[in-house]
Amino acid sequence: MLRLSLLWGFALMLMPALLIQGWWVRKRAIRMGPADGPSRGFAAEEKNQSRKRDGATVSSETTNQPLKLLGLGDSVIAGVGLASTELTVTARLADRLNQYLGRAIDWRILGEDGAKISDTQRLLAATESGSFDWIVVSVGVNDVTGLTSLVRWQQGLLGLISEIRSRSSHATVVFLQLPPMGRFEMIPQPLRAVLGIRAAMLRQVLTWIVEAHRGVWMIDPSRLFDPAYMAEDGYHPNETAVDWIASEICETVNVTESAS
Repeated sequence: MLRLSLLWGFALMLMPALLIQGWWVRKRAIRMGPADGPSRGFAAEEKNQSRKRDGATVSSETTNQPLKLLGLGDSVIAGVGLASTELTVTARLADRLNQYLGRAIDWRILGEDGAKISDTQRLLAATESGSFDWIVVSVGVNDVTGLTSLVRWQQGLLGLISEIRSRSSHATVVFLQLPPMGRFEMIPQPLRAVLGIRAAMLRQVLTWIVEAHRGVWMIDPSRLFDPAYMAEDGYHPNETAVDWIASEICETVNVTESAS
């Protein structure tokens, strides 16, 4: 972190030129809205459903209560770059959990394009829903571009986790790590490098906080920075990337093993 802090201090001297470059990038960027469709959905458990896993057939019971899944955060959760909310991380994860656990999944999206950590806290505080069993959080990119201080970023993450735990004490919480913004080819240099430095700083703080909390997980979608995984705007994950994220969440939390 010391090295990143020194690099960031140097980058601040370039701020006037970077602000102009940032304005130019926003003006030329392809604008894509959130995914169309309902913000809530239900993956039903079929009666007498049976699933094959590793060559064995597993029968699911129909008496289980639905698991409640919440997608919370920024444009990735809102599905910017995707055609339908059925293709979002939340909906695709609901399908995976339904498949692996044999449970009905009641899912909901609380996502807002441009949301920072403070906005994400507001979104959660404003919902009247009760507890959730699974919560997936995507936040941070807008805190990089909006120059949220490291202190506010850390306080926001801790406050968000605290609020989640007060509502859903036993929920499985999964954060999507910030992307390595220094690899966004749509952003010209030197702005790209500077945003990469700042994103790396916020990534480190998020890693520390996740590691300090039991029942909180994180996946890193860094490997998805290839045109094959990007939406038309060059910034957001496409359907292929979203499917990978949903599968990676299940693998990281060992859902497939716990269902065996």
